[in-house]
Amino acid sequence: MYTEESGYIADKSLKKKVIEIIDNCIELDLYVVVDWHILSDGNPNKHVEDAELFFDEISKKYKDKPNVIYEICNEPNGNTTWNDIKKYANPIIKVIRKYAKEAIVIVGTPTWSQDVDVASMSPIKNSKNIITRTR
Repeated sequence: MYTEESGYIADKSLKKKVIEIIDNCIELDLYVVVDWHILSDGNPNKHVEDAELFFDEISKKYKDKPNVIYEICNEPNGNTTWNDIKKYANPIIKVIRKYAKEAIVIVGTPTWSQDVDVASMSPIKNSKNIITRTR
């Protein structure tokens, strides 16, 4: 789900479609990635409050569903640094962990999720089941 580009930030009703898709995947016993997709916004910190509210509701609703995976910032870009992403990721992961304690969380890395080397040198700490995303 894009955040901008006529996505969730402009149209919060898209959450209904996301929930419908998640429910369909669960019914079919499939894994589903809930993708908070950054594009023209570049830096996930631009919409951190929206992300907190979204992931709070979704993780609460699907807390007992191990096939729901949370991708909290797909393809951050522009001048976004790994430190920017970690500043965003830590509170969002904390929101998800309130309910979905064991869920897999994917965190994008700078330059459209290509710069995994910087993430490997400074990993997100104190949380398990975290994956830093590569393209």
